[in-house]
Amino acid sequence: VDCEGAHFEQVPNILKTKVRILRIKNSSISIIQKGAFKRYTDLKELIIENCDQLHTIEKFAFKGLSRLK
Repeated sequence: VDCEGAHFEQVPNILKTKVRILRIKNSSISIIQKGAFKRYTDLKELIIENCDQLHTIEKFAFKGLSRLK
């Protein structure tokens, strides 16, 4: 799923749960909260680029992503 240029402040929870690749680029995301990706258990690749507003990644934000490379 490509979320380039999407205007959200947090990781979206409206995507299909079977997402394997998630690309967040040029987004206004400002925080990645604890458990932000917990519904995306099939996620193998996560790309976060050029998110200038991103200032906080909470502890355990990526917990449960055992397939992540």
